[in-house]
Amino acid sequence: MNTDMRFFCATSSAEELSVAVDECIAALLSDAHEPRWLMVFCSNYPLENTADEVLRLHQQFPQAILTGCRTSGAMNHEHEYETQPSLMVWASFAADLNVRAVHLQYQRTREGASFLSSDPFETELPENYNNTVLLALSDPFTFPMDIYLGRINEDFPGLKVVGGHASGADQPGDTRLFLNDRILNHGCILLAITGTQSDCIVVSQGCRPIGKPLVVTAAERNQVLQLGGRPALGQLMELFQELPTQEQLLVRQGLHLGLVVDEYQDDFEYGDFLIRNVIGLNEEQQSILVGDFVRVGQTVQFHIRDHLSADQDLKDCIRRLKSSNPPQLPQAALVFACNGRGSHLFSELDHDVATLAAEVGPLAVAGMFAAGEFGPIGTANHLHGFTASILFLW
Repeated sequence: MNTDMRFFCATSSAEELSVAVDECIAALLSDAHEPRWLMVFCSNYPLENTADEVLRLHQQFPQAILTGCRTSGAMNHEHEYETQPSLMVWASFAADLNVRAVHLQYQRTREGASFLSSDPFETELPENYNNTVLLALSDPFTFPMDIYLGRINEDFPGLKVVGGHASGADQPGDTRLFLNDRILNHGCILLAITGTQSDCIVVSQGCRPIGKPLVVTAAERNQVLQLGGRPALGQLMELFQELPTQEQLLVRQGLHLGLVVDEYQDDFEYGDFLIRNVIGLNEEQQSILVGDFVRVGQTVQFHIRDHLSADQDLKDCIRRLKSSNPPQLPQAALVFACNGRGSHLFSELDHDVATLAAEVGPLAVAGMFAAGEFGPIGTANHLHGFTASILFLW
């Protein structure tokens, strides 16, 4: 290990988790410095011994904040381990990064949603939080991240959130979240990271638009009734007939609707839309059902997703981030990629981490395949699907 590095990722794909933990500990002990923060992704090992082995990591490095989760797949700078056992222990040695972590729990009260923590740090955030991001790892069964992100957007406008729902659990109670010496099966591990660049998050939604932008002229909650003054389903069918055969096939495989995030723009491109699934068609009402609320007056555009679009979008997102930051390239990345990406979407293996290496160069990378990803689009944070949400650190 280069002792001048600010970040490092120890990796093991040993068949036994105990052996994997030993190998990662040995790799981290080879450095002269003590880690300040550990992010642990543990994938495809039996659930039973996860707690004891992760606690060994905390006991070995008690001075470090340890966070992480059990997941269905993990990744480092070279490989995406989708089905085989793997352990990633990513370490930060950076003294200028201030990391605080808490466990949040959700409760529904008469007054509405309540998010509880024994030591909530949200109220301690500085008035100017341009160099602060929140990183969240949550249980999809017990923590409504969409509601929480709405709360953050309202209470702390402009504060960015990145992360993902823990994957790999088939039922409530099987999720495993790690926070120092605690192994939790519910709620959310939330980190406040201060000392980052103001522009440090990439959210690649992997879609491309088809047709033209249209204004919603009638809608009820998540049902689009009219687009451009005409029945929404009729507008879609007219567009479908004009598409090439290959694009018609992609529409049949999965259609999406992009919701414009900034209505003051004259032209709309990649990154200008919040992508939501089209979840149904109502022939009787000639309407389209979308996986989010849609409002009258909102500009939308149909989108499709394939491996070529997802590849180009990720590259474009990374290039935009590089151009908006100082000449120094980032040294590390934490990746939260949908478990529908990887070999499910791309013909080549290790696509997302290979793209990171090609576009940025050597990085200390660790990541997980998530059951839902978090990240900002425009000025607000959202819960996504089929997305790669990436935190870069310098």
